[in-house]
Amino acid sequence: MAPQEIPEAWETYPALVDDQPAMFFLNMGLVQAAPITDAPFLYLVKIEMNDAGPNGLGTGDEAEGFMPIEDAIVESAKEAELYFAGRVRAGGHWEMGFYGAPGLELSEVLDRVGPMIAGRNIMLGGGEDPEWEFMLGYLAPDRERWQWIMDHRVVRQLMQAGDEVDKPRTVDHAAHFPTEAKLDAFVAAAKEQGFAESQRHEDKDGGSELPWMVEIQREDPVGVNEIHDVVMGLIELVENNDGDYDGWGCPVTQ
Repeated sequence: MAPQEIPEAWETYPALVDDQPAMFFLNMGLVQAAPITDAPFLYLVKIEMNDAGPNGLGTGDEAEGFMPIEDAIVESAKEAELYFAGRVRAGGHWEMGFYGAPGLELSEVLDRVGPMIAGRNIMLGGGEDPEWEFMLGYLAPDRERWQWIMDHRVVRQLMQAGDEVDKPRTVDHAAHFPTEAKLDAFVAAAKEQGFAESQRHEDKDGGSELPWMVEIQREDPVGVNEIHDVVMGLIELVENNDGDYDGWGCPVTQ
């Protein structure tokens, strides 16, 4: 499978690296395909920022200036039959990871970029990584960060519709449970946090291990960090009762 045949589903999410803020950028389509057996070697390109800013993530001007550099490096890497795994922005550096066959001279890939990277402090690295641990164990989000990505997707859709996400509004949350008793225990715990049950339903077809569905609601703002905290708290309550959290939604507030 050639690199260009991998579906593109790029995601960005914040996390911490060595207790310092970091921004991750990766192709979730490639995560689904990994590891690719004919690309067992990891190639790393680490480029020092010209302006790291106060938190090491770089200023807006730094990001704007780096984007064409990244595009050029990725294009050159594709010509060398490398897969672009993704990039981490942290600690005053841009770190890009690629996978391919061993034996490639990564410096030759960068030579094609030419003067765009002149004057930048660049470090090259990598090694055998047949299980793609750099991507799957480092770049890819853990469960909590993946939920942040899902929450951010909903918030982004609301903002694109003109929503003022800082305004509280009724937010609905859905969950599924194996028994009505488990559902009742969850609802009781949620009510202590100000949630109200809006509806419940039993799937009587017998095809589901979690046939009981409930929706609860509460007024909350839906800025991504605010709603993510709400969601993670509900996920804990749901899983304490052997259930499965099924997402949230709300009307657009303008």
